[in-house]
Amino acid sequence: MDTEKDANNSHTEWTFPEYSGTWEGPYRDYKPEDFAADPVNAIKPPTPEIRHFISAIGWAGLCAIISLLYWHSPVGYLLAGSKESIFYQGELWRLVTTLFVHSDIGHILSNSFLLVPFAFFLRNDFGLRAFPVSSIAIGILTTIATLWNMPDRIQLIGASGMLYGMIGLWLSCWGRSAKQYTRKDKWMRSIAFVLVVLIPSQYQENVSYAAHAWGFVIGVAWGIFLPINHRQKTNINYS
Repeated sequence: MDTEKDANNSHTEWTFPEYSGTWEGPYRDYKPEDFAADPVNAIKPPTPEIRHFISAIGWAGLCAIISLLYWHSPVGYLLAGSKESIFYQGELWRLVTTLFVHSDIGHILSNSFLLVPFAFFLRNDFGLRAFPVSSIAIGILTTIATLWNMPDRIQLIGASGMLYGMIGLWLSCWGRSAKQYTRKDKWMRSIAFVLVVLIPSQYQENVSYAAHAWGFVIGVAWGIFLPINHRQKTNINYS
């Protein structure tokens, strides 16, 4: 009787130890704050600064001013660069001035379409060392490499060689900075960008595609070695 009464009327009581706030097991050393976002290394989009956009617009304006001098000024003949004038006559200033000289308004506008945004991206994201310092250096090297295999008196004018160098520089720096993407993702994005933006849809006889190619290659190579500080490495987040 006693046994039957105990089986029908009794119930099992479970007791649990009070939680002490400490995990036991392989994750016992972690704390809730360990899973919070790191305010220093969190990847954030760069903050656009209007002054950098104004400087990019000013760069296009400088192209227009120097082109006007080339078209209408008595000193215009001193601005464009050729193999003869630079290599044989030693007029080295043309390595810089010829980057700003354009044949007409359409030439200026077609280059400004990409020159302005990438001047802004380089200046805003990577500082003065990227634009204008490295950009001008890349433009000069591009002019030298292109003129080396051109006829002596053919002039090479325009910012497109430097522009392709700036794009290559930005792609290279972006690839080093975008830590949130895998290497495969960055390659796929870069290839897609080049195919859509940089490959021309039609051939134009008066365009120096050699300058475009040299500029892009020199820009990419330059970007591999351009110093990027810690903040720039963690803040670049373009999609």
